[in-house]
Amino acid sequence: MRGAALYAGPAERGSWGLIYLESLMCETPVLGLDRGAMRELTDEGRVGLFVEEASGAAVGRAIVDAMSDPERLAEMGRTGRRFVEGRFTRDRVAETILDHMQGIVAEREGFEPSVPLRVRRISSAVLSTTQPPLRR
Repeated sequence: MRGAALYAGPAERGSWGLIYLESLMCETPVLGLDRGAMRELTDEGRVGLFVEEASGAAVGRAIVDAMSDPERLAEMGRTGRRFVEGRFTRDRVAETILDHMQGIVAEREGFEPSVPLRVRRISSAVLSTTQPPLRR
């Protein structure tokens, strides 16, 4: 994605929005549906664009509008990388995913799981040691 002017991925469903974060790490601004965590992932629109629906017409208009201002897209990309580096560390993402999974289990099983801090540290350590650093 490095070198792309824009990543357009207005998916109805996705896997945690990681593709948006990966795009931003490559200094590529993103376009997605205005739902779920998209506003958080794009710092309320500072580093990405939203569409209300995934129709070809809506996405096409948004892409044409975005591409008409390449300087703005380039700045969004640079700002996006700094935003992701400062806010979405591996430890924070691992903890967020673990918390979300615990909530799903609690909702489905009718109880609040208790995961010791040790397990959280192990989860973070595994992510930190199995993934290369997100650097250029």
